[in-house]
Amino acid sequence: MSDLSPIASHSFQLPEDSEVGLEIHARAPGASWLRKGAEAAALVVKVDGEYSQDVMLWAGGDSFIYRVTLGRLKRGKHTIAVSLNEARSAAGAQRAEISSLKPLIFPIAKTKSVSRTNLASASRTNLISNLNINLSGRVDDSPISNPTNNLSGDDILALARSPVLYARANSIDRFTDVPLLMFYQIERLQSGETLIRYSVVFSHEDGGTPAAALMARWGRGSDIEWVCEFRVRDGRVVDEIYQGVNHRTTPFTGMRTLGGGHPLLAVASDNNNFSDLACSAVRFALLPVRADLSSASREILMDNNPWTYRVMGEEMLRENRIKDSPTDAQTIADPRDYLYIEAHGRQTAAALSLGVRISGDTQSYRSDLGDARLRIDRSGFFRTAVRLPHGTGGSAVEEISITCHGASGLVGKQSCEDVKLSRVFMLDRDYVPRAVTIPQTKSATLAAGVVETLTIRSPHRTTNE
Repeated sequence: MSDLSPIASHSFQLPEDSEVGLEIHARAPGASWLRKGAEAAALVVKVDGEYSQDVMLWAGGDSFIYRVTLGRLKRGKHTIAVSLNEARSAAGAQRAEISSLKPLIFPIAKTKSVSRTNLASASRTNLISNLNINLSGRVDDSPISNPTNNLSGDDILALARSPVLYARANSIDRFTDVPLLMFYQIERLQSGETLIRYSVVFSHEDGGTPAAALMARWGRGSDIEWVCEFRVRDGRVVDEIYQGVNHRTTPFTGMRTLGGGHPLLAVASDNNNFSDLACSAVRFALLPVRADLSSASREILMDNNPWTYRVMGEEMLRENRIKDSPTDAQTIADPRDYLYIEAHGRQTAAALSLGVRISGDTQSYRSDLGDARLRIDRSGFFRTAVRLPHGTGGSAVEEISITCHGASGLVGKQSCEDVKLSRVFMLDRDYVPRAVTIPQTKSATLAAGVVETLTIRSPHRTTNE
């Protein structure tokens, strides 16, 4: 990579050893994730002349701020150089423009949590606010954002140990299953330990769950996978594990990079599981954002970063996974034709499905498509998507029903408890979620075979959208 000429560079001085992130404000004129042969331009990031990582400009010709981590750097002067990697860029996307490079400087993480007092003393550093940025470059506040004044010692530790991912070897130069967003969760365990878990939103998954099942059981065509996690006990990191191939929980024993704190993992299967042994010619080091999922599903990360829906939709269109009339499990309709429903439930030997009725139509549109395998048997917050006739707006939704299905062949208690809808929306033409207002209701307990119906609005009342 030594022959790549930088298209942008930036030098800066560190007064002390620090963890460093980077904002790259860039666009790729003429590129589009939707268009085969012109999907994206690829960048290479170097720090002080040494290869750091790759960045895929999946936002195409739209100006976008890509956030990455550079890892731990020593005090003193450093230079960041960003180059176009023509070999990794699509043939029709051989240009990139960079408006700015902005380093993000964090205190060095202590294994033991940093106190608020100590954090305040580091106020001279530029702490990332982890705001979401849409494809127009506008900054949007997020309910799960991590503002500067709320950055804890655990957040600093999470930023310092975020995983670096080698691209899956068979995805390179195919512009598929790209990691879009990394997030982390912080949990206090009853043992007194702190758990930090990392997950990634991929644009899609080429293997594993078929597209129709993804929409029915997860309410998305993207792939969200937990990557790795570790626990902190008595001031030291213990029990670091990751999601291995075939979803096997595996101890991490691999290499580290970017100053020594960041584990190196490779996407090693077509359903985006990982290995600490494999590698490839491309690697990504996304700067993670914090997620509080105590009252929402993981898919809320996509809602708060709606460009993920757009990249998901464009990739599925390009790969012929979206059709006007889907006929098999590998295809779906336009993601903007679906009603997305988030709910909570606690299933015992049972599964849930949802139905939707719209004005002027007696049919009930089902989340499970009449297939018991597409029902939701996991407990907690979950997401599903129900396909509606093309052109239907959210204002046409009159009823949402919830059915509790008992598991066949099992005896004993079969129920769906603490069932409640929490969020309903459709995607607009730009793939931005637009809420459908639902009435406030109490949680319900449903026996197997029972249907609960929620009236959204009175029949025959519609609004042009």
